[in-house]
Amino acid sequence: MRFPLVAFLILYAASAVCAQTTHPAPGQRVENVSFRGARRVAQETLRALIDTRSGEVYSEATVKRDVAKLRDTRVQVDVTPTGVIVTFLVKEKPATRGQQPLDKSQ
Repeated sequence: MRFPLVAFLILYAASAVCAQTTHPAPGQRVENVSFRGARRVAQETLRALIDTRSGEVYSEATVKRDVAKLRDTRVQVDVTPTGVIVTFLVKEKPATRGQQPLDKSQ
């Protein structure tokens, strides 16, 4: 009976530690903003679409709005001793090869 209780307490403590690393403390600054998965769209273009900026105070609400703007995107937030690293995991739509754009003037 003791083993399940001890295992539960260890897992509970481990989950509490993991939860602390994913939720930045109030007032922590964004150290870096990056994009992963974007191949056809330049990072500068994506950066222009979002409001989260390096050096500013981290805001979960701002990051959520940014995710909504980028569509089909998830976010990874890592807390380090020097700040918060925000990584947007972009999922691009597949390119269509061999199809010509429609010419609406005809």
